[in-house]
Amino acid sequence: MISIKDCGLMLEPQQGMSVEEIIGWAEYAERNGYGFILRSDHLLPTFGEKNGIDSPECWTTLGAIASKTDRIKFGPLVSPVGFRNPALLCRMARTLHEFSRGRLVLGVGAGWYKDEYNAHGIEFGSFQARKEKFAEAVRGIIRPLTLAMGKVEFEGRYYKAHIETLPELKHGKIHLIIGGASESIARLASEYADEWNLFSPTIDSIKELKQTILHEKFKEYRREEISNLEEEEEKKKIEISQMGTFVISNTRSGFEQKIEGYKKRRNINDSSEVVIKNLRARGIICGTSEEVIAEIVARNNAGVDKFYFQIIDTKDREMVDTLTETLRSRL
Repeated sequence: MISIKDCGLMLEPQQGMSVEEIIGWAEYAERNGYGFILRSDHLLPTFGEKNGIDSPECWTTLGAIASKTDRIKFGPLVSPVGFRNPALLCRMARTLHEFSRGRLVLGVGAGWYKDEYNAHGIEFGSFQARKEKFAEAVRGIIRPLTLAMGKVEFEGRYYKAHIETLPELKHGKIHLIIGGASESIARLASEYADEWNLFSPTIDSIKELKQTILHEKFKEYRREEISNLEEEEEKKKIEISQMGTFVISNTRSGFEQKIEGYKKRRNINDSSEVVIKNLRARGIICGTSEEVIAEIVARNNAGVDKFYFQIIDTKDREMVDTLTETLRSRL
């Protein structure tokens, strides 16, 4: 049975959070027993108002989180290799992992937000090129550098690395997360990641993805390419996690008020019943405390090991408090 230690809060600081607010949420999550505090890695706001809004740089704030917390695990979900050179990214990750006594989790992705690339003079490239670069970076550099001792020698089409794996990982390997529901990303995750992350999946989609994409990949297997790096990596079972927003209240009337507020903010004219149905069809966990717990348990039974709750409206502290108390008292 899962507990709040298998859950985390997911922040979107590119929408205008201060560094102090990010640290405050990390301290809140640790104080209340969450296992994880995660944040996006974006250089510009990704939705809503975009002018004049600060987007605190991800890895700078991760360092701040590491220095202000003691137990909680933390990291990016996810850092794009498109503007994070994979060898340098792993050097950053190893440094912060050791400084935090083994608490960093490393989520990586191919990148999708063209505007932030253009604004910073970084080549974006086609979808196919981004996928190829990402796969090469994971196979040749990121996975070896989150495991190995010694030296990594790699010459690829897009990336090169000829570096010592420093600092030494005295606190164990770096937990690697790869997210995405496409077949190519899922298979990459099944071969090289410790965790496969999905965005707001439905229970049916979780079951379908496991059956049609990964097949036997979720059973123990031998990863021949890197089995010589660490003995314990020869056999493993990948974890499945999900990230997404939520709507919760202790009472039915309170939940309906939350839905009405949601409709107003988005100028939705549909009935509350239709909105709730649509939210659930999109895989968003919502309802009363009892309904949310039932949904989490059902997803856990379907194969989800970890739950990362995305906070879109950081001003609605009351709803986050309700989620926290629900997870603490009923899981």
